[in-house]
Amino acid sequence: ECREEYGGSFVDLHRQDAPQALVPMFNSIVAFLVPRVHEVQELSQGCPSRLSIFGWFSDDVPYLPLSKHGPELSTMYERNGCK
Repeated sequence: ECREEYGGSFVDLHRQDAPQALVPMFNSIVAFLVPRVHEVQELSQGCPSRLSIFGWFSDDVPYLPLSKHGPELSTMYERNGCK
């Protein structure tokens, strides 16, 4: 079980006025278009070990500029109960 106090949360900084932190969940994935301003918090000393896997997909289709993207283009938006 992951807890906020363990650190390692993904922080979405796409909207600077409302940064959104997501505590890791077992057997879950977060996907988003890049570029997207984000960070992953440092793990707290003594927290339980865990495994994280990351990667990316690439294609030849150009994307709209970052300023045209809203938070709904991320699985984080849905996971936090937003519609």
